[in-house]
Amino acid sequence: MNNNNVIYVTGMILAKSGHHVAKNWICLANDSYKDNAIQVIDGDLVMTNAYKTTPYCIYAAKGGITCTYGNIEWLGNEDLVLQRYIDEIEKIKKLANLSLSGDLVEEHLKCLNAGVFAAFESFHIELLSTLILSDKSKYEGYIIRKSNNLDRDNLMESVYQSIHYILGHKMPKLVTEFKEIGVILPDTKVINEEINFRHDVIHRSGKKIMGNHLEKLSFTKDGLDELIEKCNTFVMSVMDEVKVYTNIRS
Repeated sequence: MNNNNVIYVTGMILAKSGHHVAKNWICLANDSYKDNAIQVIDGDLVMTNAYKTTPYCIYAAKGGITCTYGNIEWLGNEDLVLQRYIDEIEKIKKLANLSLSGDLVEEHLKCLNAGVFAAFESFHIELLSTLILSDKSKYEGYIIRKSNNLDRDNLMESVYQSIHYILGHKMPKLVTEFKEIGVILPDTKVINEEINFRHDVIHRSGKKIMGNHLEKLSFTKDGLDELIEKCNTFVMSVMDEVKVYTNIRS
């Protein structure tokens, strides 16, 4: 096992309380993890609200891993973030095939449009969070850049919240945040029309300003399909840029 960010536990890991985030959690770990560990914890690791995990580390336990009143979360990688987005979009596509009548048809499609935007925005924030929290240099760099706005007593939680408070549809902000970790997003102008449309869907309940009044937008299955296609194309372009970043990093 070759990883210099391993925390090895000679006993078991117990999440007694609190929510604990790490790059990965491994039970029944063999001695190869111990040989490459940056820290070895003798005996059991009992995690409570007071225990602070290091998000870019792999926690490997020789024994088991269990939760009582606490939780553990693993960050995974960028491919997992993409798969979550794809799964959300597939659910929306299935919902679009429901048979409805009358005014419910457009109302249903309006909600599904909102769902596409929710998945689209969540993808970018989850991706940014994963890239930062799972990489030691990016995590420490983020802390340095945002030091004035972070709680030093609850650092990981503060970093996590700082990232997730970013609005996923504010494309200029996203461009800046990704650029700071070495990822150059594709030209966001290609998605500007959809972002403007999102504002009418979310904040005006499917209406747009026309002079001195609001006019109801029309929602169709074809329109939903077009939105999904545009969002998917942009997401895959982002993933292409992330692969470039990953290759440079490795």
